[in-house]
Amino acid sequence: MSAGPVGRPIIRWTSGSGWQLASILHYFEQNAHRMRYGTYRRRGYFIGSGAIESAGKQTAAARIKGPGMRWNVADLNAPLVLRCVF
Repeated sequence: MSAGPVGRPIIRWTSGSGWQLASILHYFEQNAHRMRYGTYRRRGYFIGSGAIESAGKQTAAARIKGPGMRWNVADLNAPLVLRCVF
């Protein structure tokens, strides 16, 4: 993989030690089949996490920032966990 289209930019990008480079290359070798971003874009898939993160933030904010709501950390954890699950 180190001479392939994924490996070449990684080798130029990293200045870490040999084991760090080997670890990074191993990760990309094992996950290259998940990184077909051109195909995903053509199919209209989201490839960033921004839409998901925004939805989560807005969903949680809608639950905890309602009119007149006051929360402390201990009381806030349970509804946030439930909101994340459902």
